[in-house]
Amino acid sequence: MGLLPDEAAGRMTRDADVLEMDDDHGCSKTVENHVFAVALHRMYRNFVRIHSMLRMFAAMAAGVWDRLWGIGDIVALVEAEEAA
Repeated sequence: MGLLPDEAAGRMTRDADVLEMDDDHGCSKTVENHVFAVALHRMYRNFVRIHSMLRMFAAMAAGVWDRLWGIGDIVALVEAEEAA
């Protein structure tokens, strides 16, 4: 026995919603969001993450900064920029 037209339409809509949701996971919607994600990653790698060989973070090794940052410092920097 097949589906009634209303049931088939509802099922197709639900299936389309699931496909749409799956497409959103881990993907940037815009180039601008991708740029922000890359910038955040680079900020973390250079100012927060301690390099295993250097035993300090990259910006400290390069002489750019003298103290270890935390994620909270990056969040505060972003919030200050958004408020300005």
